[in-house]
Amino acid sequence: MLLVSRNGGAWSLLCGHGHDDIMLGAKVVGIGHILDRDPTILPLLDLPAGWEAERETPTGDWVRRPPPESESLPPEAVAVNESVKIRFTLEKDEDGYPPFTSERLWARKLGEDLYEIDNIPFFVRDLSLGDRVSAEAAEAGVFVFRGMGERSSNSTIRVFVIREEVRPTLFGEIEKSGAEYELGAVPDMVAINIPVNSDVAGLLRYLDQASREKSLEYEEAAPRYALPVN
Repeated sequence: MLLVSRNGGAWSLLCGHGHDDIMLGAKVVGIGHILDRDPTILPLLDLPAGWEAERETPTGDWVRRPPPESESLPPEAVAVNESVKIRFTLEKDEDGYPPFTSERLWARKLGEDLYEIDNIPFFVRDLSLGDRVSAEAAEAGVFVFRGMGERSSNSTIRVFVIREEVRPTLFGEIEKSGAEYELGAVPDMVAINIPVNSDVAGLLRYLDQASREKSLEYEEAAPRYALPVN
């Protein structure tokens, strides 16, 4: 649960991603059952009606937002360096992947309709932390991707964990390489941001070896690095 909403006063606990039918698979349960399964919801029990709270990871800090004053937020109403969510439409492959129809990413306003991506993408391809995109207002507080601007030098790799015991080693190798990672709504996925000065060759050697051992799988979602020539 990454998004808690009280629109209309009722509690809605969501993953924060887009779906073809948001009610598909939805269940009505008592809030006590939710707290039994995830006590990190407890700090939100005083969330006023109409407000919502969101976090980036299942263990991250909640960010609260008041109800919007209108159904849409014009771009000029957003201050420079203020954070917004930008929605990217996703296309499914023949296997039905990715499991969502859209992904919402944090971005900082730079000016006019220009925004800089401020978290690591989990599903959008050829996009990385720090990329600059254009977007326009959609529903309250959410903007829609319209075009690609200047690409950053960061690269994006996504890892799909097969064997849980590999996690400590995986995280250690990521940090040792100088990269950073985020955990998202899909438990087995790890999104990795690789700055230009990282030891990407060393990280790829580890990922290749772990992949051959069937501990994980990975994809180079936005490879912008230049590997050294031996």
